[in-house]
Amino acid sequence: MLKHRVLLFGIAFMTTVASTQAASTIYTTSSSFTAAAPGTTLQNFDSSPNDFSPPISVTGFTVSQYGSNQGLYLGNTSYGTNQALEITTNTGGGITFTFASAITAFAFNVYDLGTLTGTTSLTYSLSNGSSFDSGSFITGYHSNSHGVEQFFGLTSTIGFTSISIANSQDGDVVDFDNVRYGFATTAVPEPSSIALLGAGLGFVGVRLVRGRRTRS
Repeated sequence: MLKHRVLLFGIAFMTTVASTQAASTIYTTSSSFTAAAPGTTLQNFDSSPNDFSPPISVTGFTVSQYGSNQGLYLGNTSYGTNQALEITTNTGGGITFTFASAITAFAFNVYDLGTLTGTTSLTYSLSNGSSFDSGSFITGYHSNSHGVEQFFGLTSTIGFTSISIANSQDGDVVDFDNVRYGFATTAVPEPSSIALLGAGLGFVGVRLVRGRRTRS
């Protein structure tokens, strides 16, 4: 009887612990990201009205800013990408994309990184507990030409409802456009869902053990 209880408790505990360990994959090209997460939704902001009062809500998600002296707005850009999100960042500040329900794939195009203040880096953290330094994202980037475009995408094995992106430089004006979000083909449920399943299995197992003891 005791063996069965310990085994059942161990299964439930291991399921809960495993649920907190997310693995992310980084993509630097649109083609590789699309292969891993086909069918994601595109938000290019072109049908969205100008908005100078964050948080900014568009179809699919909300964008907010954190840190002091941030400048975030949705509007026309100066280099032909039509509507885009533009933020002027300070060290320790950035923007957060928040989704109504969990996703496992996220991507965007970033423009004008490092054109005003020199070498700059971006970092990100997910609501599922994953966070990555600039070496996993865009690091040490500097461009003397405005409007330079870079692609960034990620997939996670565990769902997340928000992603925060920070810039390492004060006063760097950065634009985000062509945001893609949805599901990767290798995704698993959110941590809370798996933990609940583990707890449920453990409860059922304990009930079975008690039933056997009663009958004996």
